[in-house]
Amino acid sequence: MLIADRVALARVQATHTVFAIAEESAYLPGCGFSAVQQAPTIVREALAGGAPHLLSIQLADNRATESRLDDDIARELSAQNQTLMPPWAKYPAIPRRSIAWRMGDGEWYSMMWHRWWSRLSPEAQATYAAQWKPRTPPEFVGWLPFG
Repeated sequence: MLIADRVALARVQATHTVFAIAEESAYLPGCGFSAVQQAPTIVREALAGGAPHLLSIQLADNRATESRLDDDIARELSAQNQTLMPPWAKYPAIPRRSIAWRMGDGEWYSMMWHRWWSRLSPEAQATYAAQWKPRTPPEFVGWLPFG
């Protein structure tokens, strides 16, 4: 399983724990994970039994995804005059059906946008939709709640 898949699975399952091989360990701090000193017994036993493909540390997510989303939304709002651009406007080079909307920066921004949108009042949603709906590219029509 790819490390990105294991990170996503750990978040979905709310375990916030990923085991990695040494070559992958540099990738994980950028995902909000940091090393802890003691691996679970099953991992220690696997290592002692000659399973060198496992890293001898457990990587634990320091903050919940929701908290990181909220922090990133706040940063984006302060940089964008208290509103978020639709995902397709933020990343105009990403085609509608690209995998980039399901992993990486496109996925994260889309998650931020939907979380932000869900917290807007109906009046604020209507104002936003009036501003952005006419500018929605044809391939993105129907993708967002107002499109």
